[in-house]
Amino acid sequence: MVPEVKRTLEALPGVESVLDDEGKRAVGLDHPRSGELVAVSKADRWFTYYYWLDDDVAPDYARTVDIHRKPGYDPVELFLDPALWSPKLKIAWTLAKKASDSGI
Repeated sequence: MVPEVKRTLEALPGVESVLDDEGKRAVGLDHPRSGELVAVSKADRWFTYYYWLDDDVAPDYARTVDIHRKPGYDPVELFLDPALWSPKLKIAWTLAKKASDSGI
């Protein structure tokens, strides 16, 4: 099953390589928690964790910085929406609402 999954991943656009046990060992990723396979993206790509197809049903952390609930590093957090009148005010408002909802 693992070889079949490896071939499937290697065929996807944007995938540079897929490391199996030997490949992980060669690059120093042979940690017990690294998974059976490690997909490496091409230099101009990145893998997303987004599991929703409609922004209306995205989780509340989708557009905020939330390192504790997101599954990994999200480079989208580095960008601000240029259409926002005042991005910092929008961020402050979102954080204030979140704090209010959690009783902080």
